[in-house]
Amino acid sequence: MRKIYIFYTSEDLKERLIQRLAEIREKYELLCTPFDKLKPDDISIADERSNTIIIEINKDTIIRALSLYLFFKLTGNRVFLVEKTTHIFSKTLKKRIKNYLKVKELNTKKLIKLLKKPTTKDSLLEMGFKIGYIEIGTNPSEKLAYYKSLSEKKDKPTIFFFHGITAQTTTYMRLLNLLTKHYNVIGVDLPYHGLSFNPTKLQTYDEFAYLVFKGVVRLMIKHKIKSKKVILMGHSTGGGVALYLTHLFEKHGFYPYHLVLINPAGFPIKDSAISLFLHGIISRLFSLKEYPLKDPIVKKAVATVILNIYEKIISEHIGLSKFLTFSIKAIPQGLKNVSQYHIKIPTTFIYSTKDVFFDKEYVLNYLQIFECVRVRKAKGLHDWVIKTPKQLFPWLPK
Repeated sequence: MRKIYIFYTSEDLKERLIQRLAEIREKYELLCTPFDKLKPDDISIADERSNTIIIEINKDTIIRALSLYLFFKLTGNRVFLVEKTTHIFSKTLKKRIKNYLKVKELNTKKLIKLLKKPTTKDSLLEMGFKIGYIEIGTNPSEKLAYYKSLSEKKDKPTIFFFHGITAQTTTYMRLLNLLTKHYNVIGVDLPYHGLSFNPTKLQTYDEFAYLVFKGVVRLMIKHKIKSKKVILMGHSTGGGVALYLTHLFEKHGFYPYHLVLINPAGFPIKDSAISLFLHGIISRLFSLKEYPLKDPIVKKAVATVILNIYEKIISEHIGLSKFLTFSIKAIPQGLKNVSQYHIKIPTTFIYSTKDVFFDKEYVLNYLQIFECVRVRKAKGLHDWVIKTPKQLFPWLPK
């Protein structure tokens, strides 16, 4: 049975939620914890993944509530912020913050409607995918989760898709659904993300990508997929992973059919761009309407939340703290010796007009490593492929 965890300060709100949730109690188990009795052990539920979390937010709990919201979003749960009253911010701050932060002022009636909707994971399953796990180490718990399309297209290549940082395969639900019309599709949850495991000893981008390489090789063996029938596709951090996999495949004499890189990471990011990169992580987690964060008050509010979550909430959550340390240090440094790569297979490189992380110089440096590359320009921000994936299709290999 699925679980709903409620973190609350108001007994009235808790009772109202319990009454409202009665109509869906056959699907959910309710577990309630008051904020003043919240302990570090209570947040270990994040490791279960894909739970539903309801957090009451008010003027007294805003920082802690937003920290918990961020934490549970990071660990692959469905999270709702519920207000008993709408007077959280002062009028001045509310005017400034509403342009950035999408905190819905939900009432219990609206919440029930949202809970009745399927989760993104369920939606992907309804679209004709199945969830599987592949072991990549000697420890049985070291597994990568993946979503595989059920409709087999014998004469079509298989796309291995790798998502961006702080996302998961289900984030790209629209894209994957469209891809299944023309390809076989396997979307892999990267380490630290979605339903995959949390490594504890990763130091570099290469080590991170190598874990995925092991998983992909084992998936190819398991499902009898030949390398010449493989398209490696990745967005952002997943693009760097796809590039690394291509490099290793070619190094061992195997040549995938095609490589598709969408606003890819992998090369070192300039010092001036690292802050933008970090803002981008926060932007995606908080569903901010605009990034980088320009408003100094909003910047300070978000920074306070990050410090609070890191120091007070996840200090004992080894997997997540390792991920934050890894993402802040390793990914901006890029893949080791990436400028010396020589990629031979046909490649489609896509960048977007408003990508604040990767400038023109970054793109030009990236393009030097390909023997056969075609370049396409998409409209939108760094995450355009999540919201408007149809732009991609005229550029994909046939």
